[in-house]
Amino acid sequence: MSNRPRTQIYTDVVKFLKTGSHTTLQIAEHTNINWETAKNAVETLFAIKLISLEEKNGKTYYFVNESNILSLNENTLLGIPISEPQRKLTLQLKKRIQERWKDRRAQLKTFQNKILVKVVKDAKIKDIPYGWYLFGECVVLHEELTEKSITKYDPEIDAAIKYYEDCQTTAELMRKTYRDEQNATYLARLNITNILMDRFTENSIHDLRRELKNLLFSIKVNEETKPLLEYIDGFVSMALRITTKLGPLQAEEIRPIIIEAFNAVWEIIATYNLYTSLESNGFYSKAEIQKYYHLRMESLKQVATEYLFHLKDYVPPLDL
Repeated sequence: MSNRPRTQIYTDVVKFLKTGSHTTLQIAEHTNINWETAKNAVETLFAIKLISLEEKNGKTYYFVNESNILSLNENTLLGIPISEPQRKLTLQLKKRIQERWKDRRAQLKTFQNKILVKVVKDAKIKDIPYGWYLFGECVVLHEELTEKSITKYDPEIDAAIKYYEDCQTTAELMRKTYRDEQNATYLARLNITNILMDRFTENSIHDLRRELKNLLFSIKVNEETKPLLEYIDGFVSMALRITTKLGPLQAEEIRPIIIEAFNAVWEIIATYNLYTSLESNGFYSKAEIQKYYHLRMESLKQVATEYLFHLKDYVPPLDL
């Protein structure tokens, strides 16, 4: 069983298939993964049209369709492309925020992102792509600082720093941001995370069930979210049954497994939100980022499936 991240496995498979057409078994042997992992990888890559297949002598061979190959940027979310002017301006503003805010919080990525996004919004900067992701709104680029700062947006930077300066922790920062943006999904996520950090009590279990329902009902149902709701609804249903049928002491033993499953499902939700917000904010067209999104999402679905199956083993049976 390979311990490599799935995105790395996909990269290795594509790299091998660039040498010619190969069967699943050949792919497994060359990339040092088991047959089942190779099968899942080629099915995912074929589904998003990064590779093609052909039948020869009763066997299925896979090969790379060069016209559909993605070039992944290791310094951006989803590996999506970013122009050099966009990259440069993002880094210049990040640097300037650190210079203007002489505070330990300026070194924390969550604070950096919230301030930077507010500056981009207030100054109406069109060249820095951002969207909703794991912890709220953030910029696409996550590269280390390599550019000199600029002073053009100092008034907006100072205003953003003042806006968030009363937030002493990232939890306070996120809660303020989510409330300001009236984002019920991210507020529910924050509340669920906070509850799961501590040992279960009767009160916390009651609060958890409420927030799980809030999360589920906050997701808008459309053709793109329907497949994702299978994972969200599955997790919420199992977590509700566990916390309803079991007492705090019994549920406490399962809490680490609930956390793992929730984190996996949340990454699915956050990745969808990133995809849709980047499009709705006008930074990318759906056609430009769809393949990057689907490549990442297929990987996340497989991970979430494993955690949900693990959680399922601890779900009490339904009463007959």
